[in-house]
Amino acid sequence: MTHFLHTDADLEAGLAQLILADPRLQPVAQKAGAFRLRRREAGFAGLCAIVCGQQLSTASAAAIRGRLFAAFDPFHHDRVRRARGDKLKRLGLSAAKIKAIKEIGKAVAKQHIDLNAVGNMPADEAHAKLTALHGVGPWTADIYLLFCLGHADAFPAGDLAVQEAARIALNLRKRPDPKALTKIAQAWRPWRGVAAHLLWAYYHAVKKRDVVPVQPQAESQRRRKGKGQMAELDGPRIEPRSGTARQLVGFLHGYGADGNDLIEIGRAWQGMLPHAAFVSPHAPRPCGQAPSGREWFPLTFRDPGERWTGVNAAAPVLNAFLDAELARRQLPPQALALVGFSQGTMMALHVGLRRAVAPAAIVGYSGMLVVPENVDPDAFAAEIKVKPPVLLIHGDQDELIPVQAVFHAAQGLAALDIPAEWHVSSGIGHGIDQEGLRQGGEFLARHFAARP
Repeated sequence: MTHFLHTDADLEAGLAQLILADPRLQPVAQKAGAFRLRRREAGFAGLCAIVCGQQLSTASAAAIRGRLFAAFDPFHHDRVRRARGDKLKRLGLSAAKIKAIKEIGKAVAKQHIDLNAVGNMPADEAHAKLTALHGVGPWTADIYLLFCLGHADAFPAGDLAVQEAARIALNLRKRPDPKALTKIAQAWRPWRGVAAHLLWAYYHAVKKRDVVPVQPQAESQRRRKGKGQMAELDGPRIEPRSGTARQLVGFLHGYGADGNDLIEIGRAWQGMLPHAAFVSPHAPRPCGQAPSGREWFPLTFRDPGERWTGVNAAAPVLNAFLDAELARRQLPPQALALVGFSQGTMMALHVGLRRAVAPAAIVGYSGMLVVPENVDPDAFAAEIKVKPPVLLIHGDQDELIPVQAVFHAAQGLAALDIPAEWHVSSGIGHGIDQEGLRQGGEFLARHFAARP
C-alpha cells in the first residue's frame, strides 16, 4: 500500500509511525522540533522545474524557470516539445536541458509515462520509471516523487544534507554514501519520505541554517560518452555594448551547470562595462552526477585531495581557452577578468593567480581557495606568479560551501600579499543576490578603469 503526504497532519502521523519503527529517531525528532511539509507542483511543469534547476545557483534557477513558464503559458508538454531549440536557448536553458524537457514532453505525449499516476507505484518502481526518462537522474526522480507527488516512501539517498544529517543523528563515523544510506533507510519503510523531511529539519536545527535539497555527488545512472576526457572549451558569448572590445570577462560556472548559468550576468553588467566582451565556457567534462550539466573536475568527497588534483588537471585547458579568446579579440592578457561561481571560483582563483600576466581582477561567488592537503606554505607561495585584486562574495546561509570558506580564502590570500576584499550576503544560500551582482560589476569596472 502506498502512503501519501498531502498535509502536515499526514506528515505528523507518518512521523509517529517512523519513530515506532526506529526508536533511534525519537531524540532526532525532539532536536528537529516542529517542521512543515514541502510540496511543489506536480506533472510535466513540476518535473521540468526540477530539471531546469539541476545544479544551478538559486538565483539562476529561479530566473530560468520564470522565463520558461512565462514563455509557455499555459505550460503544456505539446507546446514545449514542439518549440524551436533556439527559442528555449534564449530563455537560458542549456542544450542538454532543452533535450531533457523535450524528451520528457515526448514521453508524456506518447503516454509512455503518466507523471501523476507514477506516484501510485511502490517507491522503487516509480523511481525506476522516472529515471528511464532522458535527463532525469536519481535525485531528480526522488525529489519529484517526494515534493510533487507526496510519496511517503520516496527517499533521496544521494542528497548531501540528508547524508550529513544521518551521519550526525546516528553517530556514524563518516557521512554515508547513497548505497550505505539506502541500506540504513530500509528500516524506515514505508515512511522514508518522512525520514527525509525529518533529517532536513534536523540538519537545520544542528547547523543553524536553512537547507534546501542538494543534488547528489554520487554515482549517476547515466554516464555520458567521453566521461573523463578533457574537451576543448566553448560556450555562449556576449559582444560589448560599445561595439569594440577593450576587455574580456570570463565566467566560470559551478559544478553540474554549464556556461548558460552565468552568461546573463554579462547583460546585467553591460551598463557598467560597456567595452567588455563576455564569454562563459562550458566546463570540459560531462558531469556524471547531474545528467544535464558539466564539471571542471569530479567530486566524490571521499578523497581529501580531489579538489587540488582537479584544479590542476583542468587548468591547462582553461588557460588555453582564455589565451585563444584574448588572441581572437586582439586583447592583451591584462585585459582579462575572471568571475567564478562555486567550483568555478576554485578554478578562477587557481588559474588567475598562476597566469603569466595578472588579470585585471577576479570575482569569486560562493567558492573557496583550493590548497593541497598538508600544504607547505612556502611551496604554495612559490606557485603564485601574479597578485591581481580579488573580491569574494558568499551567502551566510550557504548550505553547500559554508560561509567560513570566504574567511579562510581571504586569510590565505592576505598571507600571499594578494589584495582581497570580501562581502557576505545576508540570508542568501548557495547563490548570488542583486547586491552581490552590483558589487561584482562595480569591482570589475573600478579595476578595469585603473588599467592603462
